[in-house]
Amino acid sequence: QQFSTPADLAALAALLAQPRTDDIVIEPSAGHGMLAVMLPQVAALHLNEIDPRRREKLHLLFPQASITAVDGA
Repeated sequence: QQFSTPADLAALAALLAQPRTDDIVIEPSAGHGMLAVMLPQVAALHLNEIDPRRREKLHLLFPQASITAVDGA
């Protein structure tokens, strides 16, 4: 909840992760979905965001994703 991932770092993270089409990707602190939007097509996408307004946006941006609101603290 401190800051959003800059686009260039999100793209680099996706590139280094080398996700494949049969991978299941979990983003534990999805925010606005910057890391998720940089991914190629994957088998499943699981996003977690505790902020209700951001979670609402994630539902619109990633209708195929499983979206949760688990607070790890």
